[in-house]
Amino acid sequence: MKAILALGLATLLLAACGLNRPAVERQSFVLAPLRATAAAPATGPSVKLGGVEVAPPFDGRGFVYRREGQRFESDFYNEFAAAPAELLGQATATWLRRSGLFAAVIESRLAGGADLRIDTAVSALYVDFTDEGPAAVLAVRWRITEEGRATREVSRDERVPLQARTPAGAAQAIQEALARALAGLEAALAGGR
Repeated sequence: MKAILALGLATLLLAACGLNRPAVERQSFVLAPLRATAAAPATGPSVKLGGVEVAPPFDGRGFVYRREGQRFESDFYNEFAAAPAELLGQATATWLRRSGLFAAVIESRLAGGADLRIDTAVSALYVDFTDEGPAAVLAVRWRITEEGRATREVSRDERVPLQARTPAGAAQAIQEALARALAGLEAALAGGR
């Protein structure tokens, strides 16, 4: 009986200690870089966005941090609001719609063909905390296929320093890296016409 009372008292004490600590809240961030201005819709070709592949370990929702050497860690408390592949696909579609280069931008989940197809592969998406200084790192490659023409690739490697060493600062730097990469894609698409 004494053992049961002691166990019950210990359980109550542990529960009471846990009630005094504030819960750590999770934060979610989106990737929604916008062009400064939206161009008028074009009457030119249409584009179909293919799939977006994000290489592990960058494909999860948790922010990924690079520490010394090749050590990476995922942040359970600070994350993307959805899978990075989904957010990158949405951001690319929105950016290209606002570019004015295409009569239509068809997302991968929608049926239909187009004059061009763009497939995306992301090989790096993390916040670097090594000796180079805290920065968002994005490495992305787009494969552009046009009917009757050879496939071509556009690659962008972006590194954007963090303005603040906070989760919001990391999200802002990642978003800026994506905006720079998408501006490069847009320029390549405009020049390839």
